[in-house]
Amino acid sequence: MNVVIVAQRGRLALQALLFAETYVRSGSAARNPLFVAVPEPGNLWEDDPTPEPAVMARLTALGARIVTFRNEHFGSRSPYTNKVYALFAIPQGEPFMFLDSDQLIFRNLTDILLDFSHPSARLAAAAWPPNRSSFPREKVWRAVYRLAGGDAPANGAGRYFNAGCYYHEDPHVFGQLMLDCCLALSSTQSPPIAEQPMLPAPLDQVALSAVIARIGEGQPCPETLNSIHLTDTTASWHYHRFARFWLPGYERARDLLEEILQTPDTAALLAGNETIQFFRSPLGRQVAEKADRFVHKHQAKLNMRDAGKLMRQLGFD
Repeated sequence: MNVVIVAQRGRLALQALLFAETYVRSGSAARNPLFVAVPEPGNLWEDDPTPEPAVMARLTALGARIVTFRNEHFGSRSPYTNKVYALFAIPQGEPFMFLDSDQLIFRNLTDILLDFSHPSARLAAAAWPPNRSSFPREKVWRAVYRLAGGDAPANGAGRYFNAGCYYHEDPHVFGQLMLDCCLALSSTQSPPIAEQPMLPAPLDQVALSAVIARIGEGQPCPETLNSIHLTDTTASWHYHRFARFWLPGYERARDLLEEILQTPDTAALLAGNETIQFFRSPLGRQVAEKADRFVHKHQAKLNMRDAGKLMRQLGFD
């Protein structure tokens, strides 16, 4: 199995670095090559997305295979689609797993049994389409499936998947299905779809959900993968924000990060991240806990985009 993540200049590059550090420590790299896919600069990007050379060098030193791809249709308009184009940069015809870079690996991924012929992913926490849609949920999803070239599945119609982890037996086949779906979804004038939020997100997740339905969903994605919870059995922990390392209950993650920060080469690259340095302080830990409690208390009043904006304003990048 090939494992692929995306790295991009700034925060995503540091996330990829943490991912690679924990991936090697978990033993996963021994049998599952790690590919770090990097978008090539071009007219569709407002800024050069290439990670800093020092980060690229450290990733290579950790054994990651750096590959590049061209986001030919979206760029800055929807950087989330990088996870689609990245699939064309890894070997064709070989089983793969895509993981978001903002994850830490705690267990050897080789030990997880997956049915690569029938993909799956974790169900997304938030429903799509939003409740304010004037079209019934079932009608929207039927339009999505039809646009993607398939029929609504007999079971699980409208299952909305998180794109933080997915897998299949061939990245190019899967990638082409996702890309075709992304292009169709972003350009259609079909009212049930055109009315819904799509760019910059959740285009990738809607497309993923349609492709899984078209191929035929396998067994549910193991709870140990792409988990927002951190337990003794967690294989990959999706932390989303650096601040979560310092929240109660995530001591394992904080200890692992502190271990990584003892590695001089990586520590030097992380030293410039103000968020990490702030939350390592006593004041930062207090802010993290209070902000987390605030968001949980008011999450019913906040949609995902508003909550994300608030967390960024609080320094939870």
